[in-house]
Amino acid sequence: MSEEKNKNKKYQEDLLQDILTLTEIAGFSSSESLEDFKEEITEKAISVFNPRSFAVIFDGKLFLSWGIKENIEELLIKAKKPEATQFVYPLRTGKASDLLFIEQTQPIAEKERKLYIIFASKVAERLGQLKLLWEKEQFEKRLKLLYEATLIVSEDLNLDHTLKRIAEIASKVFGPSFCAVRILNEKKDTLELKAVKGLGNDFIKQRKFVHAGSDISGLAVKKGTPVFVNDLLNSDLISQETKELVKKYNMKSYIAVPIRYKGEILGVLSIITRESRKFSEEEITTLNTFAEYSGQAIVRAKLYQELKESEEKYRTMIETANDLIWMLDKNGRFTYANKKAEELSGYKLSELIGKDFAPLIVPEDLSEVEKIFKETLKGSPQTYRVRIYKKDGGILVLSVNTAPIFKGEKIIGTVSFGRDITREEETKEKILSLYNLFQDMAMAKTEDEIINKALDTVKNILKLENAMYFSIDKQKSSLYLKADRAGEEKIKLPLDSEKGITVWVAKSGRAIIVPDTRKEPRYIWRTKRRLSEIAVPVKIEGEVVGVVNAESERVNAFLKEDLKLLQILASGLGTAIENLRLINKLRESQAKYKSLFEFHKKILEVAPVGIVNLDENFRVIYENPEAKRITGVPEGEESKIIGMDIREISSLKKARLDSKIHRLLEGKRISEIIPFESTYGKKFFMAFDANPLFDKRGFKGAILTIKDVTEQIKMKEKLEESYRKLKNMLFKTVEALSKAMEVRDPYTAGHQRRVAQLACAIADEMGLSVEMIEAIRVAALLHDMGKLSIPAEILTKPTKLSEIEFEIMKAHSEIGYRILKQVNFPGQVAEIVLQHHERQDGSGYPQGLKGNEILLEARILAVADVVEAMSSHRPYRPALGIGKALEEISRNKGIKYDADVVDACLRVFEKGFEFEIYQEG
Repeated sequence: MSEEKNKNKKYQEDLLQDILTLTEIAGFSSSESLEDFKEEITEKAISVFNPRSFAVIFDGKLFLSWGIKENIEELLIKAKKPEATQFVYPLRTGKASDLLFIEQTQPIAEKERKLYIIFASKVAERLGQLKLLWEKEQFEKRLKLLYEATLIVSEDLNLDHTLKRIAEIASKVFGPSFCAVRILNEKKDTLELKAVKGLGNDFIKQRKFVHAGSDISGLAVKKGTPVFVNDLLNSDLISQETKELVKKYNMKSYIAVPIRYKGEILGVLSIITRESRKFSEEEITTLNTFAEYSGQAIVRAKLYQELKESEEKYRTMIETANDLIWMLDKNGRFTYANKKAEELSGYKLSELIGKDFAPLIVPEDLSEVEKIFKETLKGSPQTYRVRIYKKDGGILVLSVNTAPIFKGEKIIGTVSFGRDITREEETKEKILSLYNLFQDMAMAKTEDEIINKALDTVKNILKLENAMYFSIDKQKSSLYLKADRAGEEKIKLPLDSEKGITVWVAKSGRAIIVPDTRKEPRYIWRTKRRLSEIAVPVKIEGEVVGVVNAESERVNAFLKEDLKLLQILASGLGTAIENLRLINKLRESQAKYKSLFEFHKKILEVAPVGIVNLDENFRVIYENPEAKRITGVPEGEESKIIGMDIREISSLKKARLDSKIHRLLEGKRISEIIPFESTYGKKFFMAFDANPLFDKRGFKGAILTIKDVTEQIKMKEKLEESYRKLKNMLFKTVEALSKAMEVRDPYTAGHQRRVAQLACAIADEMGLSVEMIEAIRVAALLHDMGKLSIPAEILTKPTKLSEIEFEIMKAHSEIGYRILKQVNFPGQVAEIVLQHHERQDGSGYPQGLKGNEILLEARILAVADVVEAMSSHRPYRPALGIGKALEEISRNKGIKYDADVVDACLRVFEKGFEFEIYQEG
């Protein structure tokens, strides 16, 4: 019966440990940024799994790595065929390059693999959520920039104010950043700094003028396209003097976008960020659009300035301007209107001259316009928006800048510049409606509610007829009508069909406009005759989940602008559906873990680890029996630390943990091993792990787990000492073997040691790790090990070897490899020895490897071997000297020898490297 109890107890302990481990793996904080989440993933992976190495590749980039030597390409190759010690998990469907990679020192057991899968799925889920938040912020930022860009061209006509406004808007939207606006001179050969945001006088003074064609801004003018630099300090496009300013202002990345007007480059808009980043294609497109609007604003401001200087000089320009221009006398009667005003209003100049402006104004706008007219006559320029009636009864929306006309010092009337913003106003309203739609969809509780809100917007605001939403049924491989505003019958289409515009969009993932369905063979004719169609895919994580479709009874009913707006709507629709699904999954997960926590609470009392609970003020409110036992609390007594602020415990103060406790308020975990002395005098090493707890109101406390790891610490110290002794013994053995080989071949005595000396110097110059340099040293000392099998008469032959003798000699690298691969050296010693006679162009032996197929360590050893051999005496020739040796590797740099290794070798000798002279005894 006692044995049965022991088994049951052991089962409960194992179950508890599994539950605690599972809770630790699956429990993530609500990190608000990708950088915070990166730190959290790393801490959790190391503390729970203790891996050899760990990496996350996300969005095709190395998101984080720990203990990884390989680059991203090498990691992806390894991930295709993982070994028994490696675990690979795809983070996103359809993204083969996005994965989590863990490598252990031992083969991964099935139980561990299951834990890895849980951990990886939680990482993937949270990464997806954070990426969605980031993308939403970027989308809102672009909307805001485009909205402000539509306003900038209708604001103050003062050129300096306009340039300053451009810099302020760009810096604000893409912040935290600096911004500069440069304008080309009349000769188009120099850019002058006209407006800056966030930069001091020293920057303005030094960077006042830039030659068009040089520097980053000048290069943007020369190319006529945006120029991007990710790392300013390492860029060849700027001077060393400018790099001092880069350091002072902590500048990282730089993008320069040409400012244009009607295809002509006027200047450059530059954005400099405080953090390293790469602008996306969408951001660059948005910047280009903003720069075009800025070009219009600059031209308008210049035009106004020039107009003030000489009205007659620019009358021709006024007549051909894209803006409406008119003049009124002091009584509000027309005295002039340009051709654009005639063209857009429909009125001839003869019909306007002498007529009052009031009948042309939409009544709701008239009182405000009359007020503005009076203010202008007082000498104050005004900016306003107005709706006017066209001759055909239509309405024209204008953005107007109006100013007084002077004759001497007397005001005799007003001049107005009006830009037709009818389409822009409609577009702005549509964009704002889309923005409101995205907010509404974010609050929706069901997918049907989200889809119906989107279709209402398509029909009512975008004015697209017969809006429909088709959903993909993967199980039945079909596309079916889920919701519509067209009163359609139920529609279901097979995805393997060659017919159907929506089927094509679902399969290709591309948007389409069909201007005339009668000429489209893929169009499926139904009861109601429709002559044009528009359709865009709805995607989640790059995978099509549905199609938004609209049809019209008119030919050519849809414009490219409709397609762009519908694509924006579909993007927001996909995001809203995905967010809702994630929220539902999160709610399910929360319900499960609430139940798990209740179970956990019941078994805390028998937990095999010490558990301590803190409240929001860091006071100890609970300590389980195991925690009491570890800290030496006598049985039956209450712990002395109950109610105590943990930051006041003396042992934690000595370990400086009290200064790290505040990290819990930031949602970060604390994990340390410290020497500890309890209030009862017990001394031991404690593994201290603290995890924060939060609720809707914020920080609510923390859970601490503690363990007595004194024995593990002592064991680790013993193992480290044993490792040091074994490593010392190994390298002494290597040196002994190297000397033994020199006894057999006295003509090359010291060759291996000199090669090792030079190879290690080259590796150090190239910045290789200590481990790689040690492997190179061992390989160099033993690289001629295979010559033990070569007959002495060949080794010491004073003349050139015959073809057969040379073939025998060439075998030494492979023989050395076979001997050395039996020894478990640190690094790839045997492979380095095997490859040290390989050459970049494939002319080496024994495998004829090329380029990066050869280990970097072997490429270093090959150069060091050639330089030492040529500079030393051989039985068949005298020493050629260092000069000839360096000439040989320089001549064949990039052909036989690695270019980077040759350059490093030359630098080593330039710094004064000399071979040491070895003498026996």
